[in-house]
Amino acid sequence: MNTLTEVFNSMLECTSLVKRYGQQEVIKLFNHRFSARITKVTGANGSGKSTLLRMLAGLELPDEGQIHSAVPLSELVSLSSDSIIPPEFLTIAEITSLFERYSSFNLNYYHQLIEQLNLKEFEYKKFVNLSTGTKKKFSVIWALSQKSGVLILDEPFASLDQDSHVTVKNIIEADSRILIFVDHENILEFDESINV
Repeated sequence: MNTLTEVFNSMLECTSLVKRYGQQEVIKLFNHRFSARITKVTGANGSGKSTLLRMLAGLELPDEGQIHSAVPLSELVSLSSDSIIPPEFLTIAEITSLFERYSSFNLNYYHQLIEQLNLKEFEYKKFVNLSTGTKKKFSVIWALSQKSGVLILDEPFASLDQDSHVTVKNIIEADSRILIFVDHENILEFDESINV
């Protein structure tokens, strides 16, 4: 187990998290100490699952409460979420170049993954012109290719065809990092489930 994973496993804890959008309280006094390697986040539509994942990734701040981590979340976590959209006028190669420049990115692993998912032909196409399923595959691949202790995947199988389900599942399961995810399709196995 790498050092980041050990730190995360022993130190990530949510205490009395509250998140509001206007007058609506989406997350209400959420408490959890993350200790399992694979955690599935469950809850009804609109219950705050995606919001929680973005807070765990350090992209949103809680209105109340705290997320305790010994390492800054932005250095610890890689996230795939449909709510994070890269500049759509850029090509896949240009977006990948930004990841490589501004994050700790494993370009060799990225190229292995696009080969496995037969995505080489899309590298020089603009993100805006891709199908929803292809956008999803690249989102997951970019998260997997970042060097991190924790993967956070929000609906990694949404909009994927059946063959891609199997390939993406195998890729994710082969990854030894801590995984926190939302999956309405019930494809991935998990060690613990938390309800938001």
